[in-house]
Amino acid sequence: MLRTQNLVAMLAAQTGLDHYEVTLKARRLREAKLFVKETRSPASPRPSPRDIAHLLFMMMSDEPAGYAKATIERAEEMTIDSGSLKHARHYDVLPGHLAEFQREGHSFLDALETLVKCAIESPLEFLEEPGRQFFCTYVEFQRGAFVGEIILDVEAPLLTGFDPDRKIADLILAYGAYGDPRTESAPRSFSRFTRVNAGLFADIGFAANRGSLS
Repeated sequence: MLRTQNLVAMLAAQTGLDHYEVTLKARRLREAKLFVKETRSPASPRPSPRDIAHLLFMMMSDEPAGYAKATIERAEEMTIDSGSLKHARHYDVLPGHLAEFQREGHSFLDALETLVKCAIESPLEFLEEPGRQFFCTYVEFQRGAFVGEIILDVEAPLLTGFDPDRKIADLILAYGAYGDPRTESAPRSFSRFTRVNAGLFADIGFAANRGSLS
């Protein structure tokens, strides 16, 4: 797996965010016990998919590093909406990590963690190329309202028992802290949002699989 310093450097380079800012957010997450604490030992633990999901969310939310704990707590309340869950379950059981998207009550952070796990296992599946079986089009987060959306394509060959010519396209998953006054009262006329394309997850997967970064 990636060392924290390599993960931070890669994320800063690929997103254009300030390296110090990303480093500080990782540090504040670590202080809140929401990110791994590494040592100099070769046997030291490395950032887990959940740790990476926490850092990605802090970057997407643009919340100050000092609010890391409160920001992640709020993100954990962003659960899948009923319509999206019904849509996801319409396609029978998805295989492997993808089954998480059909679990009732899973959060936006759970979904980010799932995408990171998929990217580490099969980074090529996040590239829009012929023969791909799974593709995350994008992950979008609206900062003011604290709501998110994930768009997925899953090709039929990945699904046991499916007709090879059949395809699941545009699986739309929406997340939010529904009922939270902060979400419900967020202005709709002016909304800043962050969009993370599939390529960033591919980069995480490729970096995690490079021996030089382990």
